[in-house]
Amino acid sequence: MRPQLILCFVMGLFIISAGAAAQDSIPAFSYKMPDTKDAIMIYRDHNGQPDMSAAKFWDKYRWFFLKKGKTVTVDDVKYVQIIIGNAATQYADKPWDPKATPMVDTSDWNRPLWVAKEDFDKKAVNNFPRYAGQWVYGSLTVPFRIRPATSGHASSLFNGDFNVGFFFGRRAAFGDKFGISLIGSFGVSFLSQTSSNNTAIKDTSSQSMIAITYGAGLVFDWAKNLQFGVVVGGDNGFDKLSSSYLYQNKPWIALSLNYKFLNYKTKDSGQ
Repeated sequence: MRPQLILCFVMGLFIISAGAAAQDSIPAFSYKMPDTKDAIMIYRDHNGQPDMSAAKFWDKYRWFFLKKGKTVTVDDVKYVQIIIGNAATQYADKPWDPKATPMVDTSDWNRPLWVAKEDFDKKAVNNFPRYAGQWVYGSLTVPFRIRPATSGHASSLFNGDFNVGFFFGRRAAFGDKFGISLIGSFGVSFLSQTSSNNTAIKDTSSQSMIAITYGAGLVFDWAKNLQFGVVVGGDNGFDKLSSSYLYQNKPWIALSLNYKFLNYKTKDSGQ
């Protein structure tokens, strides 16, 4: 029964990974509107048009980005669409009450807003950076692990095993390209068991053991693609071979320099 349960778990990991839709990329640098004596009016979206029935005043502290190509004209006035990106807040589509909250606030994050193009052209200043990092998550594979010497084995083992898993963590952006992610990971491995790593095997045969793999790491990336990672973790094997496995729950180190070591599924988390 146990192999079937593990197989279902592995299939579930693949299904969840395939179903996790990639989020729109929010730029590391975008716009702010500095302090001004003139009130800047902001309108919510209604069926692809600015809702002219109510408006809020712009808050100069809000960082936002421009939705390119999203422009409309109402009563001979052109409007452009902007978004205050922050994945930490998911809004509920409640009635807009400018009397209760006359200034743009956190309830307006992640929803399309409209501003007069004239106000945007005259008052928006580009190249302001986001100040917070990003929550990142996605699939992670760590096939090659360095296992320190243990239990009388003088040399470390460098081995490759099938592994599939997930990571979740926090990415700090430095500029619009470079980032550092602190992650935790969890997955399933199929570990090759031989006489070199398992005292229960006395001959030259090889057997496979299923294990839960866990770890934490630091990953440096350029535009989330070219990545160098250091992950420290362990394996907890399941079945009769686990009690004699020399590296049961003992730490290993994984190093990687490649393209897309992590498969990011992410939204930026704020300002």
